[in-house]
Amino acid sequence: MKKTLILIVLTFLVTGCSVKQIDNKSVSEIVGSIIKNDTNLSTRVGVGYNYYMPTNVSLIEVNDNNEILYSTGVKYYLYVDLISYQKQVKATYKINKELYLSKVIKNGKKTGYIEIDKIGNQYYIEMMYNYSKVETYVYKYQLKDTIINISYILSSISYNETIIDSLIANKTITSNESVFTIYKPTTVDNNYIENTTEDAIDTSSTIDDPDVINVETSN
Repeated sequence: MKKTLILIVLTFLVTGCSVKQIDNKSVSEIVGSIIKNDTNLSTRVGVGYNYYMPTNVSLIEVNDNNEILYSTGVKYYLYVDLISYQKQVKATYKINKELYLSKVIKNGKKTGYIEIDKIGNQYYIEMMYNYSKVETYVYKYQLKDTIINISYILSSISYNETIIDSLIANKTITSNESVFTIYKPTTVDNNYIENTTEDAIDTSSTIDDPDVINVETSN
């Protein structure tokens, strides 16, 4: 009985500490700290890719390289871009100062962005990293937990080049692959990712740049 009570108390203390640490971190700090760990775990195997799906997240639909995930009332729309990965396409992201959050993510050769727009009493999240993207809508109380899940998913994605080459050679996948879309208001239509042959994400930015989550130099 005494041992059980001690375990319960310890569990409470550890859990409480973790929640407090998350609450004290900004969204940018959460993204940076998770991506910096470069998760190597894998619990979900797709065709040509795999990734770590947190234990509180479940898979509810698959359509080619599009997936819908679910966790505590939130649907995550995941798209894995095998074509861009195979071609090693670089991306340009335009910072939008009018959004709740709009930042470039940099971790060595891996780049991406995160943007959050407050729409009414909800927040629209779009995060792209390492040729994969997640979109969703959440309420404020769900924001940080959702960002944690998205960061783990996107930071853990790895690709199977043999399978991807085979899919492309057999024309199983093409550059016209459809993407899950959810309603995105015109107020944020001028935020974009553009395909380009040049690395147009500004690699000269430093950790002091408030628009950049620079994982390599973050604490």
